[in-house]
Amino acid sequence: MGRIQKKGVKGAAANFITRQQALKKLQISIADFRRICILKGIFPREPRNRKKANKGSTAPVTFYYTKDIQYLLHEPLLLKFRAYKAFARKLNKVLHKGQTSSAKSLSENNRPNYTLDHIVKESPFVEAKEGDYVPASGLEEEEEEDEEDESETEQVEQQSTAPAAEVDDYEKELKAEAAGVTFSEYKDGGDKKDTKKKSNKKRTADDIEKDEQKEMATVMMSNKQRKLYNRMQESNKKKSDAVANLERKKKALKSSKK
Repeated sequence: MGRIQKKGVKGAAANFITRQQALKKLQISIADFRRICILKGIFPREPRNRKKANKGSTAPVTFYYTKDIQYLLHEPLLLKFRAYKAFARKLNKVLHKGQTSSAKSLSENNRPNYTLDHIVKESPFVEAKEGDYVPASGLEEEEEEDEEDESETEQVEQQSTAPAAEVDDYEKELKAEAAGVTFSEYKDGGDKKDTKKKSNKKRTADDIEKDEQKEMATVMMSNKQRKLYNRMQESNKKKSDAVANLERKKKALKSSKK
């Protein structure tokens, strides 16, 4: 006769481990455990029979594969996490004593750093190895999306000009009445006296009208069209800023040559 099998040696009880047991095994805090699980791609598992996996208990717990936790035991980041905990204790002790200069030197010289290069190298690029992954496969989709965006921006421009042209004359009449001037005088810029002041006023009024027209056009747009319109405005602003910077540089070069 063979030996009687002990409870919890084989099956679900041996294949799964609770989170509390994993923390004791790895000797790290729950925050570091969550961090290392995210970095290594380890996530909770659901056993078929929770009662068997928890050795007869029905308490609500989180389960992980025992092999995954065993795999984490050899992770070099665990040593870095422990070193950082020791560094934090030392720094806290120095700060409580009020030694700011020594705390500064401690944080500059003894702060442990770590890199994630080995984790990136460990990640299996399965699609690239098998040949299924084509780097240029998404270029055609991006080109199609760009064409759709361009067509939608053209529609936005048409919608922004059409309703503005209809309301243009009516708004000018209202502003002329508010200023106490006839429509023709308001349109021409008023009397010939103080031409500079009135020309400046006319420019500012035109700018205000353009802004109001744009606002009315954007109100009539859908959310997608409004996003495209805002994106278009941002790109135009960037272009104008770049042109202004180039002009400034040219002027600076000319002045330096003189």
